[in-house]
Amino acid sequence: MDGEMTIWPHLLVENSKSLRVLDLSSTSIKRLQLPTDVKLKNLKYLDLSHTSIEELPEFVTQLYNLQTLRLEQCKHLEKLPDDLPNLVNLRHLHIDTSGKWEEMPQRMDRLSNLQILPIFILSKEDPGRSIKELERLEKLRGRLKIFRLEDAEGKMFTKKGILKERKNVHTLSLHWSDVRRGKNFQRLLELLDDEHDNDVAVLERLQPHSNLKELRIQDFRGAEFPTWLTTASELSCLVEMRLWGCYKLERVPCFGELPSLKVLHLRDLKKLKCLDGSLLADRDQVISNEQGTSAAEAKAKALYPSLKQLVLHDLPDLEEWLDGAGLNSPSLEQLNIRKCPKLRKTPNSFHSLKRLVFKEVNGMGISSITSCLSSLISLCINGCDDVQYLSEVMLSNNNHLESLSIAHCSYFQGFLPIPESEGILTSVRLLKISDCCKLSSLDLRNFVHLRELIVSNCEELQSLEGLHFLTALEKLKIGPLSQRLHSFPFAIEAKHLKSLRDLRISGWPNLKFQPDQLQLLTTLKFLWIRDFDDLKTLSEWLEKLSSLQRLVIQNCQNMMQLPPENDLKRLTSLMKLYVGNCPNLRTGEAEWHNRSQFPVVRFEVPSHLVW
Repeated sequence: MDGEMTIWPHLLVENSKSLRVLDLSSTSIKRLQLPTDVKLKNLKYLDLSHTSIEELPEFVTQLYNLQTLRLEQCKHLEKLPDDLPNLVNLRHLHIDTSGKWEEMPQRMDRLSNLQILPIFILSKEDPGRSIKELERLEKLRGRLKIFRLEDAEGKMFTKKGILKERKNVHTLSLHWSDVRRGKNFQRLLELLDDEHDNDVAVLERLQPHSNLKELRIQDFRGAEFPTWLTTASELSCLVEMRLWGCYKLERVPCFGELPSLKVLHLRDLKKLKCLDGSLLADRDQVISNEQGTSAAEAKAKALYPSLKQLVLHDLPDLEEWLDGAGLNSPSLEQLNIRKCPKLRKTPNSFHSLKRLVFKEVNGMGISSITSCLSSLISLCINGCDDVQYLSEVMLSNNNHLESLSIAHCSYFQGFLPIPESEGILTSVRLLKISDCCKLSSLDLRNFVHLRELIVSNCEELQSLEGLHFLTALEKLKIGPLSQRLHSFPFAIEAKHLKSLRDLRISGWPNLKFQPDQLQLLTTLKFLWIRDFDDLKTLSEWLEKLSSLQRLVIQNCQNMMQLPPENDLKRLTSLMKLYVGNCPNLRTGEAEWHNRSQFPVVRFEVPSHLVW
């Protein structure tokens, strides 16, 4: 379809008066021009999503029977029509922030039938784009994001809790603009110091109804939250809470009283230094006063009874996470800690924890959390430079650990064995170690049930011990390793890898390609070889791989020829041979001149194949 839709099908012109649905989504139109003889007065559904349309034509705002207008992923849309509120029968307005437009039309409150309005952008400069417009949209449901809340003023609200009556809104996101993106950040903070009271007042008046499922607060500029955020009766159905970029918060309130909370994300809280129990003291006292119980009995009541996932992300000053914070929930299954470089002290009583991720975290914090774990299924450590060894003692109680990943740990040097370590780590099915530049030797003897092994970009690694124990290994991705190695460290071990189906090997300048290592891997179905300057031909060894289905040869600068067509035909299972970036390859031979004669060969590596 052309960029400008000016030619309308004859059938559409003839039946335009009775047309109810017009779906032009995912077409290439940029402009929509309506012929004079086309009347769409009964149109109820119009979809222009995923198009390059730049502006909506005037006739759209005259479709007075329109009930649904979809404008999602219209990245070139420059503005919403000023007369959009004329569509008084509109019920569903599907918009997002992917376009170039930055403000709402005035008087959106005229759309009294509106039910779906995913985003609303405030403007201090125009009363027709104020928070009051939302007060009159009483039928809203589903998801609602409110942007530029710094342009709202507490005194502008005609009533407290304007969202309390929107009982069908299940997901609410409240966004202030991130002033830290400006050039003069410190000066902006000084100017905003006097405004945080207003932000607290605004948030107080945006209290949602008690059936809300998800709440996100981003770039809030106040130093404290209103009480409704931590009151169980006010948010009894809340399942997910996200606090992001609240840069003035020094203490995080306890959300442990929220009975349905399953997901809690704390991100980019620059001033937060400690997660402690100080905010629980008042709670304990209130309970004991109201119910006549002791503080100890009150504290015994389980906090965060439903919490399954906790994310602590980009908390640069966080040093301590104490048991009293209550975040060691009895139900916690996923814990993700990223960019908390000062964290040293944490709880360790996570009895249900299954998935644990560390990224750019202090080694002491890692040891503190993992010391008493017994239920882990997956452990990932990434970018933790002061982690030198991972003691098998630390993992000895985790008999169900299936996935272990260590990446970008500059000083990681391997595992520390313990006496009588037989049976430790035997449950691991996936082991990934990459970009650990100090690792010189890796002991694999305990990983006897390993199914997938990835070892890459470890520039000092020269030894893989115990590879012959991995008889269940199905996938191996290896290299590049130490530049001092002239051959792969599993030359003798290959014959023991009887279950190997997928092998991906990456070379380096000093490495000599030794095909005799591969001829023993008769179970291979997928083989990817790259960055071997020593590899010149495939003809000497390829026919030994009788089960091979796919072969990829990439970045082999001195490879000169492919095997003859007759040799390839002996590989009865071979489906595809991909050859990419081999500049000296002779492709002019007769059997390859016309690729259609043997379509198994492709002279490029397709993008869907990921190394």
